[in-house]
Amino acid sequence: MTEYLLGIDSGGTMTKAALFTLDGTEIASEARATEMLFPQPGFTERDATAMWIATCDAIHSVLAKTNTSGDAVIGVCATGYGSGFRGRLILSLRPWPQV
Repeated sequence: MTEYLLGIDSGGTMTKAALFTLDGTEIASEARATEMLFPQPGFTERDATAMWIATCDAIHSVLAKTNTSGDAVIGVCATGYGSGFRGRLILSLRPWPQV
């Protein structure tokens, strides 16, 4: 089985998932729009549930597009929010039903 790496970038307006070979060659990528909310002047928010769904959908789509099993992904890197990220990112190796 060929092994791959998965990159996830969750920004203010877009969530992307990309599949790479172990030498860094991009095989495919998928992106999903995410809405930035402006609850009051000077504030921005994101809907965590919507971002999670966009991330799961992008991952599912890039794996389907390349006919790749999740078992072939041996590493995942997640990044996002550009500068000023002050939140917490929680990662789990537990399988989620959305993916």
